[in-house]
Amino acid sequence: MITASNLSKHYLINRNKASMTGFLKSFIRPNKEIVGAVKNLDFEIKTGAICGIVGLNGAGKSTLIKMLTGVIKASEGDCQVMGYRPFDDRQEYVQNIGVVFGQRSQMIWDLPVRNSLDILRPIYRVEAAAFKQNLDYYTSIFGVDEFIDQPVRLLSLGQRMRAEIVSALLHDPKVLFLDEPTIGLDVLVKKKIRHAIADMNKTKGTTVILTSHDLEDIDTLCDQLIVLDKGQVLFDGKKSDFVQQYRSHKTVVIKLADNATSEHALLVQHQAKLTGDQQWTLAINEAETSATDVIKQLVNALPVIDLTIHEQKLEDILQSIY
Repeated sequence: MITASNLSKHYLINRNKASMTGFLKSFIRPNKEIVGAVKNLDFEIKTGAICGIVGLNGAGKSTLIKMLTGVIKASEGDCQVMGYRPFDDRQEYVQNIGVVFGQRSQMIWDLPVRNSLDILRPIYRVEAAAFKQNLDYYTSIFGVDEFIDQPVRLLSLGQRMRAEIVSALLHDPKVLFLDEPTIGLDVLVKKKIRHAIADMNKTKGTTVILTSHDLEDIDTLCDQLIVLDKGQVLFDGKKSDFVQQYRSHKTVVIKLADNATSEHALLVQHQAKLTGDQQWTLAINEAETSATDVIKQLVNALPVIDLTIHEQKLEDILQSIY
């Protein structure tokens, strides 16, 4: 569905001193510098995938999304979406995609949601029957039918964001780009949006490209992961492979029988800590030790009545990398 080859974007910025002298010199002899926002990106995204693009602020996520949607032109390299070059073929290309930027809106402030959506039908050139079918489906799964007759200005942030996503889907795009779609939303709204996106992807086969600083979005929805760092690809592949490759440890919590002694040489050997009444917690570095072997050893040697294994979350793994 999407391919990128040696994709790069450079910006020319001024590096003049923050003084009146520096300001005046910038007119005569500007000190310009080329800064790379994204550099030599190579990746592929398959049809029907939900791909998460993650990275710190300034990693190049939004720049990449803007190139893939045709908002800006790449400085070097090539990218294609459904066979289109987004910037060069933009007029035809944008009829086949949906885009939602968390800080941008295409809803009309004073009109009810229904009227705002109706206005989009001729813009996207959708037949009336297909439009009604899509409207009923998307407003239902995103819960927009609950407030579709309210003016946009009276909606909460979560309601408005759900309406924005629906407005980007009414023409049944083959690819949906979501840039920070859950920013500022409460946990219940986020859960509803995640469930709706998963339902849409399964039912319609829509390819979804998602950026979010809320890694719960990525962890819950995505099967592919592209990790950016300073404009370059740090990882591109299955999310499960990323977790397997970069996960450093597991945390094991064991509960011993009440009649067990509080001192156990085996627990001390594994640097376990007493964290409750007969409850011990230990971290297992999987690069050095097999978690399976340690757990088997503990269970065979100690009066264990309960055992819980906590694996690192995606957020923890990314934090350790950066």
